[in-house]
Amino acid sequence: MRRQTDTRDTGPEPVRREAFVFRLDREAGAFVLDTVQAQLRLACQGTVSQPGIPDLGTAWVFAGAEERDGSVLWRFAAARTCWDRKLLCVEITPQEVLFRIEVEGAGAIDRVTFFAGLHTNLLDAGATLGTLTWARPLWSRQWTGMTPSFATVFNPQPVAPGSQRLPAGMAQRITAATTFGPEIFNPFFAPPIYAYGLDETFTAGVVAPVEACRFTHFDYVPTTGWGLELDFGGQTAVAGRWMSPAIRLAPCASTEAGLAGYVQALRRRDCAPEPSREIPAWAWRPMFCGWGQQTVWANEAQNGSAPSFGTPITPGATGYATQAAYETMLGLLDERSLPYGTLTIDMGWNRCLTIPTPDDRKWTDLKGFIGRLHRQGKRVLLWLAAWNPGGLDEELKMPHAPGLPDCCDPTNPAFRARLSEAITQAISPRGLDADGFKVDFTGDLPRGNYRPAGNLWGVAMTHDYLKLMHDAMKAAKADAVLETHCANPQFTDVTEMIRLNDLFCQHEDVRPSMAFRSRMAGIALPGYPVDTDNDPFVSRSAWLDYMRFQPELGIPSLYTLTNVSFALPGQAAEAIPMDVWDEIRRLWERYNGRTHVQLAQPRNSEPQIGES
Repeated sequence: MRRQTDTRDTGPEPVRREAFVFRLDREAGAFVLDTVQAQLRLACQGTVSQPGIPDLGTAWVFAGAEERDGSVLWRFAAARTCWDRKLLCVEITPQEVLFRIEVEGAGAIDRVTFFAGLHTNLLDAGATLGTLTWARPLWSRQWTGMTPSFATVFNPQPVAPGSQRLPAGMAQRITAATTFGPEIFNPFFAPPIYAYGLDETFTAGVVAPVEACRFTHFDYVPTTGWGLELDFGGQTAVAGRWMSPAIRLAPCASTEAGLAGYVQALRRRDCAPEPSREIPAWAWRPMFCGWGQQTVWANEAQNGSAPSFGTPITPGATGYATQAAYETMLGLLDERSLPYGTLTIDMGWNRCLTIPTPDDRKWTDLKGFIGRLHRQGKRVLLWLAAWNPGGLDEELKMPHAPGLPDCCDPTNPAFRARLSEAITQAISPRGLDADGFKVDFTGDLPRGNYRPAGNLWGVAMTHDYLKLMHDAMKAAKADAVLETHCANPQFTDVTEMIRLNDLFCQHEDVRPSMAFRSRMAGIALPGYPVDTDNDPFVSRSAWLDYMRFQPELGIPSLYTLTNVSFALPGQAAEAIPMDVWDEIRRLWERYNGRTHVQLAQPRNSEPQIGES
């Protein structure tokens, strides 16, 4: 049911809902969202810039209103723009208010800014982003928006270092991209939930089908005014009409309740799939991943102790992703009598980091190794990098401007065929018969002047890439599992397990940060198995405390068997004494009993080479 209302001379009438009133303050040029608890003021502005071509966000003219299917729609036309035509479209539903910008013309989408008129002069130096130094310049802070009517902004993306809730005068970023710099900015979830909390009273999130999420960053940037910005990187071409993703504003009783409401809104609008009900029971069993022990042995071989804390990848650790090293790890696990259900063979086992084909110099019989674990009732995951092209043929890499790092091109038909074939061989019982993949470094997606073969970018390209992996894996084995650190509700159809990711925290007490990650994962993908991770640690006491805490967060996860993998400067890595393992075994046995997880019955498998 649609009803037109001509209020172009007087402006739109306030819209009253059960939880809020939404109105236009014409004198201030602001939208106002009123609740019993708070008021949110938003500048009636927005820009859609093109690469090197600024767009103006001021001077909008009210162009009409209508009612449709229980919602009220307002439209505002831009008096000045770099496009042939630009509209600001506001949809007021019973639960929320959504803002979209529509443009017509020819060009490419660089940045889309809401609630501010953002000038497009670039800073020459790095801009301060929260408590972090961002190496890539942000837009200059010449805003014509409203002063924040809220005191704090909450970011659901775990970062290190920094707080999740910062003063409203500090910029923040939600991103699908990982950056290591002088200060580590590691979005442990890549991508995370794309929504901010404004105080404890409102949420502001991105709403669009995943294929339309061709952006990488979602920035909150304030100065004299505040705004929200999506970075499309100039990779979305327009020839005709283009509609931006929506920014959804909604009142909430608390930030985490608001984030859960945002996730529900995505599903209600068919922008995110319902959570899977077909995750195999074995995915909840305790896990051992060999990466931490690979690191321990590499450090001992090089200098007798662990490096100072903060090294993202320990040199030499991939050299211990060998059959001999993992046979030794199995012996150590047996000595400790740990009731684990899944073993992950980590980085270094494959010839090419993005293609799951074993390095024959390191693994003489990976199929036989997996088969023996299967007969013991255990499952095996293989580590796989998402973007790193190490060992990849040149023609399968994404073309780019000089000076940018190489990456694979998951939109290249030749790469897609190569990866699908390798996944089938790795997962099929006729091949290696592995049980899934631990996909790492999803945040290493390309940013800048790259030229993908297909028409994809940002979050949409990451999802399409994982769907390629997931479809090939599931075709080879129905109960296989894809583990990612994509704690984003739009990735529920390409993920069976969420990993909380590396700790990278020098604090003795890691419980608060890991509990936060677990809560965010639970909001994004409710009911999914959560790999609690376990590395790196700087002290045995911190490691043991987290081992005790893991069953409250998700799946117990173990990475090291002899020592913690890192050390404080000038100290050796602490050894883990044998008497600790009795307690760990009891913890895992209680976990298995509490969650009714039982080790699978031994599976029939082809005999090993040399067996009859």
